[in-house]
Amino acid sequence: MTAKDIMTKNIITATGDMSIYQAAQLLNTYHLTGLPVVKDNKLMGIITESDFILKRLDIHLPSFLKLLNSIPFDDINQNKLSEDYKHLLEIKVADIMTKEVITISPDTPIEKIAHILTSQKVNPLPVVDNDSKLVGIISKADLVKLLTTIPS
Repeated sequence: MTAKDIMTKNIITATGDMSIYQAAQLLNTYHLTGLPVVKDNKLMGIITESDFILKRLDIHLPSFLKLLNSIPFDDINQNKLSEDYKHLLEIKVADIMTKEVITISPDTPIEKIAHILTSQKVNPLPVVDNDSKLVGIISKADLVKLLTTIPS
Protein backbone atom coordinates (compact mmCIF):
# COMPACT_ATOMS: atom_id res chain seq x y z
CA MET A 1 0.00 0.00 0.00
CA THR A 2 1.29 3.48 -0.90
CA ALA A 3 0.46 7.14 -0.40
CA LYS A 4 -1.82 7.25 -3.43
CA ASP A 5 -4.01 4.57 -1.81
CA ILE A 6 -4.74 6.51 1.37
CA MET A 7 -4.12 10.19 0.61
CA THR A 8 -6.85 12.79 0.66
CA LYS A 9 -7.16 14.21 -2.85
CA ASN A 10 -9.65 17.02 -2.23
CA ILE A 11 -7.26 19.23 -0.32
CA ILE A 12 -8.12 22.40 1.54
CA THR A 13 -5.24 24.80 0.94
CA ALA A 14 -4.04 28.27 1.85
CA THR A 15 -2.21 30.89 -0.17
CA GLY A 16 0.71 32.97 1.02
CA ASP A 17 -1.24 36.22 0.81
CA MET A 18 -4.12 34.85 2.91
CA SER A 19 -4.39 36.32 6.41
CA ILE A 20 -3.55 34.06 9.31
CA TYR A 21 -7.07 34.75 10.56
CA GLN A 22 -8.51 33.17 7.39
CA ALA A 23 -6.15 30.21 7.70
CA ALA A 24 -7.09 29.73 11.36
CA GLN A 25 -10.75 29.76 10.37
CA LEU A 26 -10.10 26.98 7.84
CA LEU A 27 -8.21 24.91 10.41
CA ASN A 28 -11.02 25.30 12.93
CA THR A 29 -13.91 24.84 10.49
CA TYR A 30 -12.53 21.66 8.93
CA HIS A 31 -10.79 20.32 12.08
CA LEU A 32 -7.39 20.23 10.37
CA THR A 33 -3.91 20.23 11.86
CA GLY A 34 -2.32 22.00 8.91
CA LEU A 35 -2.83 23.55 5.49
CA PRO A 36 -0.54 23.26 2.49
CA VAL A 37 0.30 26.69 1.09
CA VAL A 38 0.15 26.69 -2.69
CA LYS A 39 0.64 28.97 -5.66
CA ASP A 40 -0.73 27.62 -8.95
CA ASN A 41 -1.10 24.25 -7.17
CA LYS A 42 2.66 24.18 -6.51
CA LEU A 43 3.57 23.60 -2.87
CA MET A 44 5.19 26.72 -1.37
CA GLY A 45 5.03 25.79 2.31
CA ILE A 46 2.74 24.55 5.04
CA ILE A 47 1.03 26.25 7.94
CA THR A 48 0.26 24.05 10.93
CA GLU A 49 -1.19 24.53 14.38
CA SER A 50 2.37 24.89 15.65
CA ASP A 51 2.96 27.86 13.36
CA PHE A 52 0.08 29.64 15.06
CA ILE A 53 1.86 29.64 18.39
CA LEU A 54 3.10 33.19 18.05
CA LYS A 55 6.04 33.48 20.40
CA ARG A 56 6.20 37.23 20.50
CA LEU A 57 2.47 37.50 21.23
CA ASP A 58 2.49 34.38 23.42
CA ILE A 59 -0.91 33.23 22.21
CA HIS A 60 -2.29 30.23 20.44
CA LEU A 61 -4.32 31.87 17.69
CA PRO A 62 -7.20 29.39 17.25
CA SER A 63 -7.83 29.38 21.00
CA PHE A 64 -7.56 33.16 21.06
CA LEU A 65 -10.14 33.50 18.29
CA LYS A 66 -12.59 31.27 20.15
CA LEU A 67 -12.01 33.28 23.30
CA LEU A 68 -12.68 36.57 21.51
CA ASN A 69 -16.17 35.48 20.60
CA SER A 70 -17.07 34.59 24.18
CA ILE A 71 -15.88 37.58 26.22
CA PRO A 72 -17.75 40.88 26.60
CA PHE A 73 -15.31 43.79 26.62
CA ASP A 74 -15.74 47.31 27.93
CA ASP A 75 -14.84 50.26 25.69
CA ILE A 76 -11.32 50.71 27.10
CA ASN A 77 -10.35 47.08 26.67
CA GLN A 78 -12.12 46.97 23.31
CA ASN A 79 -9.87 49.73 21.91
CA LYS A 80 -6.69 47.93 22.96
CA LEU A 81 -8.07 44.63 21.72
CA SER A 82 -9.01 46.22 18.39
CA GLU A 83 -5.42 47.40 17.90
CA ASP A 84 -3.99 43.96 18.69
CA TYR A 85 -6.63 42.27 16.57
CA LYS A 86 -5.91 44.57 13.62
CA HIS A 87 -2.24 43.65 13.91
CA LEU A 88 -3.15 39.95 13.81
CA LEU A 89 -5.25 40.48 10.70
CA GLU A 90 -2.28 42.06 8.92
CA ILE A 91 -0.06 39.00 9.38
CA LYS A 92 -0.04 36.83 6.26
CA VAL A 93 0.32 33.08 5.99
CA ALA A 94 3.64 33.57 4.15
CA ASP A 95 4.99 35.37 7.24
CA ILE A 96 4.64 32.38 9.56
CA MET A 97 4.42 29.28 7.34
CA THR A 98 7.10 26.61 7.28
CA LYS A 99 8.88 26.94 3.95
CA GLU A 100 11.05 23.82 4.06
CA VAL A 101 8.39 21.14 3.90
CA ILE A 102 8.93 17.42 4.18
CA THR A 103 6.99 15.81 1.33
CA ILE A 104 6.42 12.37 -0.13
CA SER A 105 5.55 11.05 -3.56
CA PRO A 106 2.37 9.13 -4.42
CA ASP A 107 4.44 5.93 -4.54
CA THR A 108 5.85 6.21 -1.02
CA PRO A 109 5.14 3.00 0.94
CA ILE A 110 2.85 3.28 3.94
CA GLU A 111 5.57 2.03 6.29
CA LYS A 112 7.81 4.93 5.30
CA ILE A 113 4.89 7.36 5.68
CA ALA A 114 4.29 6.15 9.25
CA HIS A 115 7.99 6.52 10.01
CA ILE A 116 8.14 10.08 8.64
CA LEU A 117 4.99 11.19 10.47
CA THR A 118 6.34 9.95 13.79
CA SER A 119 10.10 10.50 13.54
CA GLN A 120 9.94 13.92 11.87
CA LYS A 121 6.97 15.04 13.99
CA VAL A 122 5.10 16.40 10.99
CA ASN A 123 1.35 16.36 10.51
CA PRO A 124 -0.02 16.57 7.88
CA LEU A 125 2.34 15.30 5.19
CA PRO A 126 1.91 16.72 1.67
CA VAL A 127 2.05 14.39 -1.33
CA VAL A 128 3.62 16.00 -4.41
CA ASP A 129 4.41 14.89 -7.95
CA ASN A 130 7.75 15.32 -9.74
CA ASP A 131 6.93 18.98 -10.49
CA SER A 132 6.23 19.79 -6.81
CA LYS A 133 2.51 20.00 -7.59
CA LEU A 134 0.33 19.10 -4.64
CA VAL A 135 -1.64 15.93 -5.41
CA GLY A 136 -2.70 14.83 -1.94
CA ILE A 137 -2.18 14.99 1.78
CA ILE A 138 -1.87 12.39 4.53
CA SER A 139 -2.35 12.92 8.25
CA LYS A 140 -1.83 10.71 11.28
CA ALA A 141 -5.62 10.42 11.40
CA ASP A 142 -5.52 8.78 7.95
CA LEU A 143 -3.25 6.07 9.32
CA VAL A 144 -5.54 5.53 12.30
CA LYS A 145 -8.50 5.33 9.92
CA LEU A 146 -6.60 2.72 7.92
CA LEU A 147 -6.47 0.51 11.02
CA THR A 148 -10.27 0.33 11.02
CA THR A 149 -10.23 -1.26 7.56
CA ILE A 150 -8.04 -4.18 8.62
CA PRO A 151 -10.15 -7.32 9.10
CA SER A 152 -10.11 -8.57 12.69
